[in-house]
Amino acid sequence: MLLAKKIKLCPTPEQEDLFRRSAGTARWAYNFFLSENERLWKDYLANGRTGKKGVSEKEVRKYINNILKKPPIHGLRMLAAMS
Repeated sequence: MLLAKKIKLCPTPEQEDLFRRSAGTARWAYNFFLSENERLWKDYLANGRTGKKGVSEKEVRKYINNILKKPPIHGLRMLAAMS
């Protein structure tokens, strides 16, 4: 049974730059999600286990797209413009 197939990519310098930026943006978004969940969990424990335990992926996506994607996050804007 064939489970995987290896392929070799030969991107142009521009495509390689876009791959690296995309990977960096994904890593940043994942770390942001983890830090928000950790912050909310610590607040939940500090407040006697009342309030919100964590944040959903959907809420983080909305927050990034509607608030953080505007002026201050330069890398996200560049990726959006390149796609």
